[in-house]
Amino acid sequence: MNDTTIESRIRDHFGLSRLPFSKNTGPTQIFRSRQIEEVSARLSLAAQNEDIALLTGPVGSGKSSALRLFAQSLDSTRFRLVYIPAYPYKIGEIAKLILSGLQVQPPAHGSKALRLLDQTVIELSRDKGIKPVIVIDEAQELPLLTLQTLKNLVNFDMDSASRLTLILCGQKELAPILDSVALESLYRRIKIICEMSALSLEDTSKYIRHQMKLCGVEKAIFTDECVAQIFSMSQGLMSQINVACFRLIVLAVSEGKDIIEPSMIERVGSIRQNKI
Repeated sequence: MNDTTIESRIRDHFGLSRLPFSKNTGPTQIFRSRQIEEVSARLSLAAQNEDIALLTGPVGSGKSSALRLFAQSLDSTRFRLVYIPAYPYKIGEIAKLILSGLQVQPPAHGSKALRLLDQTVIELSRDKGIKPVIVIDEAQELPLLTLQTLKNLVNFDMDSASRLTLILCGQKELAPILDSVALESLYRRIKIICEMSALSLEDTSKYIRHQMKLCGVEKAIFTDECVAQIFSMSQGLMSQINVACFRLIVLAVSEGKDIIEPSMIERVGSIRQNKI
């Protein structure tokens, strides 16, 4: 049986408009938990007023959702968002990536890229009233020297003007890395710190219902007891909830069941202690 037929069976069985618990979720379809909305609001405050902000949390806690909601809320006439994924970049390479994100051709040499970036940011602020917002994801992967020199990216007018906002995003170990003697001058500039945690049982239940509703299913196909077990075994991490729920849906279709019960969990693989 080919994949297309399997997908059709899954969709037809539960009346799904598309496959659930997927990464393919539009910006208006983000699960807006209280925590995700709070983080988005704090990042918006940082974009308007601060030089550097910090967002940390375990993998699957919703950092990407918070960042997407934040990005969606930005006024494109006032801000220009540039996203830089994880990689052990040097500071000159980061400058080149920012320039490319601002649609400026970067020079070959890192030192020239840094000078051109300063000039570009000043011109955007002076001529168009636009402030770049730079998100560096998985920032714990950056070399120490790069982290030490990041503060230079936000130093304008003898450090008297906020013309660029830098959002450092990463896993929980990023905060103690920054809060070290070697990075004291960077860390003390960070006034807005967001630390995300896993979903609660209540939010896990809401998240599962939200994902099913996005696919056109209003009725509850996961029993309350099943949701409680998924929460316990996934530790409330959205990425693991996605995997567990999708596996359970596939199993339910293969067995012709309309309701997903706790007894089915043991048959979809290990869903406990981050081993999905």
